[in-house]
Amino acid sequence: MRVHEWGDPDQPTVILLHGGGLGWWAFRDVALALAGAYHVVVPSIQGNGDAADEPFESIQASAAALIRWIDETYQGRVHAIGGLSLGAQIAVAVLCQRPDMATHAILESALIFPLRSAGLIKPMAAMSYGLIRHRWFARLQAKQLQLPDALFELYFDDTRRMSKQTLLQTLQSNAAFAPGASLAQVQAKTLVIVGEKELPVIRRSAMQLAADIPAAKLWVANGMRHGELSLRHPAFYAERVLAWLAT
Repeated sequence: MRVHEWGDPDQPTVILLHGGGLGWWAFRDVALALAGAYHVVVPSIQGNGDAADEPFESIQASAAALIRWIDETYQGRVHAIGGLSLGAQIAVAVLCQRPDMATHAILESALIFPLRSAGLIKPMAAMSYGLIRHRWFARLQAKQLQLPDALFELYFDDTRRMSKQTLLQTLQSNAAFAPGASLAQVQAKTLVIVGEKELPVIRRSAMQLAADIPAAKLWVANGMRHGELSLRHPAFYAERVLAWLAT
């Protein structure tokens, strides 16, 4: 597993998982802000960024790989695990399989209700795959993803490395994800984050996560869209996360 690390390895470890189509750099500024108190690790999700040569299979497969790595590297337990969008879904899958793997969790913009349009995603994505290598299309996608201009070139470089299989599998797995009743077993103190201006299904997912995870709190970020909080306001995000991790 390819990982990027900040801070003292002897400090408590916080694992952050980036969103689909992004890379380790999406959490760079957050990691730098947390590194004074924690050892921050940002793995590259299979099929993305510098792990583009490892095809993405599914959320569950990525969760299983992360669990094996945590078992091997940290004796099966870390201080916190969190993520954005696809990364948050993977974090949820990890916590459902291993409810005691983390003391804390931070879940931003996680979809947990299968989309009715899931069956249409693969054919639509297959038709548009060729567009992702065009700068003008990448600009439109970056705007949709709330990416700051400073991160665009990193995003564009990583996008061009993504395989068609990874794109299709990522979108399909994201749209079909449902954690089920095992959320009630999660032991982590969980901060569930959702933007006020996100899609209704994402807001409903956040409310369900906060209701089903026993030690969870919901934070609705005023005026924010999908991913906007951590990507565009990393200092504010990190400040709130630091306070949560200290509880």
